Amino acid sequence: MDLVPARTASSAGWSRRLFVTATWLLAVACGLWAGLRLSGVDGPWPLPVLLAVTPWAVALAGVTLVGAVVTRARVAAVVAAAGMLVLAAVVVPRAWGSADHRDGLTLRVMTANLHIGDADPATIVRWCVTTG
Repeated sequence: MDLVPARTASSAGWSRRLFVTATWLLAVACGLWAGLRLSGVDGPWPLPVLLAVTPWAVALAGVTLVGAVVTRARVAAVVAAAGMLVLAAVVVPRAWGSADHRDGLTLRVMTANLHIGDADPATIVRWCVTTG
């Protein structure tokens, strides 16, 4: 007696269609993400947060590329590969950049808790001038 039912052709076809659809959705999402990064748009609140996780989008594009190759969705594979290359080109220079080779001006920032006006402003200004 077989306790595990055999997979029917319709259930196998349904799961394949679901996998192909998910691959396509992820490929389009990676392509849109790459286009957004290239456009330089930095909009209201949720957009900068999403753009900050671009390194994870590179990994997602790689997984999507593998899924597209497995399902033989050639166009989805091209979209995922293009998205992965663009996103990697954006991330790699920042990942391997060096803080020792900076060009430009040095900006020093100071914060001071003035405790509701109890601090002496002249002392703080004098401290900033002597340490800057």
